Amino acid sequence: MTDEKAIPRHNVTIKQDDAIPNYMTGIKKALEDGTIDMDALKGKVSMVNVFHDDWCKIYNGGNCNCNCEVQVRPLEEEDV
Repeated sequence: MTDEKAIPRHNVTIKQDDAIPNYMTGIKKALEDGTIDMDALKGKVSMVNVFHDDWCKIYNGGNCNCNCEVQVRPLEEEDV
């Protein structure tokens, strides 16, 4: 999906135990490094797209363990 208003995708390369899914770590890292601009999203509802690898455990009922891509963007009227 290409969206000109979307914040660029953030590749997640952090490995961790199964307690916290990788995509949550990716969102946290993107918030910390400024990839997700909270000021731009303030007061808006946002959509979070997580693009998992085909082999990710999430497809078999497990926690995300892949190098997923995370994209956050403001929710637009056409999304509803």
